[in-house]
Amino acid sequence: MSDKQIQLFLKGAEGKTVLLNDPSNPVTPSTTIKKLKEIISNKTGYPAKEQVLVYAGKPLTEYYQDQTSGPEMKVSDYNMVDNATIFMGLRLLGGGSIEF
Repeated sequence: MSDKQIQLFLKGAEGKTVLLNDPSNPVTPSTTIKKLKEIISNKTGYPAKEQVLVYAGKPLTEYYQDQTSGPEMKVSDYNMVDNATIFMGLRLLGGGSIEF
């Protein structure tokens, strides 16, 4: 599979859309979901462990079969295409409002 940079968008719970790619953080088919969460954290300020990401109706997991270790899942494992949109929810404890 080609490791050409692909452009991805992130849509948050508040409906705002953010471009994930930039020259310092390119997203390619070989980018791991763990790295993608780091990129999202840098763009939004939400820690990776609080992010719940969904693409094409499927939750994005960091490891195969939703394990806590082992081979890492990559963008290509979810068949993400150029200009795709990922949706983000958050795992939050307690109450309060958030803005994204």
